[in-house]
Amino acid sequence: MPALITGRRLTAVEHDDCELALTLADSGATTDWNAMPSVFSEARELACNTALVGWYHPYSRVLGGSLNYCSWYAMPAFALARAATFGASMREQIASLSGHVHIRQMFIDICQGSLKDSISVATNPAYGLILLHLPPPHWPGVYLPGKNKFTCLGVEGPAGYFGNLVLADHELHTLRRAMEAAGQWDKTWVILSSDHWWRKSESYDGMSDHRVPFLVKSPGVSLPMNYSHQFNTVLTHDLILAILRGQLTNQAGVATLLDAGGPDLPVLRNGEGAE
Repeated sequence: MPALITGRRLTAVEHDDCELALTLADSGATTDWNAMPSVFSEARELACNTALVGWYHPYSRVLGGSLNYCSWYAMPAFALARAATFGASMREQIASLSGHVHIRQMFIDICQGSLKDSISVATNPAYGLILLHLPPPHWPGVYLPGKNKFTCLGVEGPAGYFGNLVLADHELHTLRRAMEAAGQWDKTWVILSSDHWWRKSESYDGMSDHRVPFLVKSPGVSLPMNYSHQFNTVLTHDLILAILRGQLTNQAGVATLLDAGGPDLPVLRNGEGAE
């Protein structure tokens, strides 16, 4: 996520006194994430209102200065005592004694809460740039596709991942329907991708695939178009700014931008760094 938001390739990230230290691939320099320009700070310079709904990273602390709205959820394993009141905190502490069941229930709560927040901002025309960093299909497996419901008992292994993948599809469906009802879907650029590949894919078929999904929908009528060349999704930063500046008006322009940036941005594999 830091690479996508800053538009810089990274070779390492390290926790440093409650900050995230990023090592830049092009210079080898290390700097704190919150000290770097981001797609949000640059969007604000273009007089664009920004919003973010996410989890895992403390976005409000790191990027709050360049966000008009922010809602973020801590990773369950680090949020067992988070509650608005003393009584609620006590209940959370007692519930945590159930171990993995409680962790899964917290993850379910994050999925439901972040989707609700996402619908609120995605249907609000006041925001010109919105990032939705949503949990599915991330572990733990908590969704039963056949029954269309959550389970705090958990679904292990590849079945849990594929169940959560269906959940991600359902969330996208819900967001699209809400945006259509609000009259925003046909007016909005939508970029759908992932912050990393399926890291446990070898447990499914013994193969590892570093590709991630990358779909772009332009406003108005979007005709299907495939882009088959390899590129680094760190270009998402430049793509967004080109859209906000009015330099891109259709999907053909997206392909041109990816062609121009691709050769200079090699994809980093395992053992070569972390992006």
